[in-house]
Amino acid sequence: MMSAFRLVILGASALLAVDSGAEHRAARAAPHLIVFAGAPLTHRVVMTNWEVNLSFMTSLSAATVLASDTAGRQPIDVGMFYGRSVTWTERNADQIPIDQAPMPASYYPARGKRPAFLIPRHSLLTWSGWSGAKTVSAKGLKILESNGVPVHDVARTR
Repeated sequence: MMSAFRLVILGASALLAVDSGAEHRAARAAPHLIVFAGAPLTHRVVMTNWEVNLSFMTSLSAATVLASDTAGRQPIDVGMFYGRSVTWTERNADQIPIDQAPMPASYYPARGKRPAFLIPRHSLLTWSGWSGAKTVSAKGLKILESNGVPVHDVARTR
């Protein structure tokens, strides 16, 4: 009888460990803050809803981006901050320069037939599972648009 009881307890502990591990991975799956800054924006756009940020991040898909895909398009600076990012600084993450974000990137709004892209600034992001250029899907563009981030780039006239 005693060994059967121990087995049940051990089984419950293993389930708790699996559940807490899944929650931990989910908490790392999306930034707590996504900050967009720079022209054509007149002010920083800060996305603070973790669930919306998760939905945006899962709307991205791997892409191969050529120089011609971004030529003539003005990028918007992006900084992605996770929960610990804020605690490691003495100021709000939305005030930190984008280049100091744990995950800095450049966002290129769609132009003509060229899709919107989110491109990391450096290759050290592979530790998080998020590396390489990403195409922003229609779902992602809706999220950005609802937060005031441009989804289409307008060609500059001289």
